Amino acid sequence: MGTSYSPRILDHVEWDAALHDDPTGAAAVAWLRGFAALGLSRRFREAIGDRVAEFTRAQDGEVTWRWLTDDEAAPILAGMFSEDTWDDGWPLDDGDMFLPNCATDSDEVEAPDSPFDGYLCQPLDLAVAHLEKRFGEMEQGNYDADPELMTMMLEQVRFCQRHQLILIIS
Repeated sequence: MGTSYSPRILDHVEWDAALHDDPTGAAAVAWLRGFAALGLSRRFREAIGDRVAEFTRAQDGEVTWRWLTDDEAAPILAGMFSEDTWDDGWPLDDGDMFLPNCATDSDEVEAPDSPFDGYLCQPLDLAVAHLEKRFGEMEQGNYDADPELMTMMLEQVRFCQRHQLILIIS
């Protein structure tokens, strides 16, 4: 049994041709605006095709969005990943969502109409700190893990942190 993780929210949404095959990205933007309205993150970004959208939720609940410029989007698109690993190789739990600019006090997503209902959500900074701690323990011989896998995962989680991407593990 494996674990999948990715910074693309839409990778974890049940396949819907209208949502995933829309060349304009309008359906994906509409869906992601609804996701942003849940109030889990004050600001996050999502790759949609060959562009990157940024969603911002204000304190009053209003959600705005914009397409990043090509220069802003280029490092994100160049570094996107989607990985599978064995459960015993991944030091974070399935069904977790790590959020940049985390805005929720809840540990569990409560959104019955969302595919993420019941997911545990935490600030992305905590995932980075957890992996850095595990990496340190591994270097001291106190945590048994594949150094190459741990290095790759830490780099990918830091990538999400740097670019305000939501990391989802399923």
